[in-house]
Amino acid sequence: MTYLKRELAFCRSLRVYMTRLVALQGGATVNNHPPRLRRKMSLLKGFLIILLVVVQILTLTDPAQANKRKDKAVYGYSTLPYWNVGLYSARLSRACQQRRFGQMRQFRYMIGFVGKKGRAITGIASSEWNLYDPARLATPKQTYHFYNDGYSDCAVYVSPQRRN
Repeated sequence: MTYLKRELAFCRSLRVYMTRLVALQGGATVNNHPPRLRRKMSLLKGFLIILLVVVQILTLTDPAQANKRKDKAVYGYSTLPYWNVGLYSARLSRACQQRRFGQMRQFRYMIGFVGKKGRAITGIASSEWNLYDPARLATPKQTYHFYNDGYSDCAVYVSPQRRN
């Protein structure tokens, strides 16, 4: 709402400026403008409003910041296929496909598999971090790697947690 108020205030100030400019040039008032000049003024005012709206939109969306997500991190990359990350769990995969087991926030932490075979990105979660598990299917000290989390072909691979 404040944006519209600012735009209206700008239009009013533009009209006052144009009125003073015309008054200085020929002494005419706003109501005494010839039709051609009124049409040009309204076109100019419309163009300036559109220009201001476009500038506002462009300044609100910074393309350099649009792709940066501070809540996402890449754990690493591997040339191995994604299915070598751990042991496939049919039970957890079925629960993932039914949305009963998965990541709270998809791809918050991930591994990129960039080899010739098995290219993919898997999201990582554990029982202590980023895991949605209302049925308590997770076991402690296990890391869960999700391939296609949120889809009907979700696959879950289980691996032991790394020690620091």
